[in-house]
Amino acid sequence: MRAKGHSPTQRTLAALRADGWTAEVVERYNHFSRTRKDFLNGIDIVAIKGEITLGVQCTSGANHAARVAKLKALPEMALWLVSNNRKLQVWSWSKHKVKRGGKQVRWTERIARLVMGADGIISVDPVYKKFVMDLTNGLDHVSFY
Repeated sequence: MRAKGHSPTQRTLAALRADGWTAEVVERYNHFSRTRKDFLNGIDIVAIKGEITLGVQCTSGANHAARVAKLKALPEMALWLVSNNRKLQVWSWSKHKVKRGGKQVRWTERIARLVMGADGIISVDPVYKKFVMDLTNGLDHVSFY
């Protein structure tokens, strides 16, 4: 039997801690109903670094757009973003080939930062780029917020 890999939540937690964040999983599993419950219905991980508090929704690469849409529709996320010191991001993980035509693959992350506009509507920050992390070679970027 083949060993299972790390979940998107585990990968995100490792990446945040490697970047110096104090992070903890706040998603809970209800054994009775066999369901998972996110903090404020949309946050899997809360991380703190300095004065910044970061809420992260973790998912697989295929579900990235659905999670962004989910967070944009939740009124709880508007309450989260009212504070200037709180940030909200969606991290999705997928495998990509290191070289075209090659066999070697690595997990890459896609990060979408959600921001509150002046009109009170949550949108994706268009300036925020896609970052790549190779778990074997370390971080390829400076910071996650």
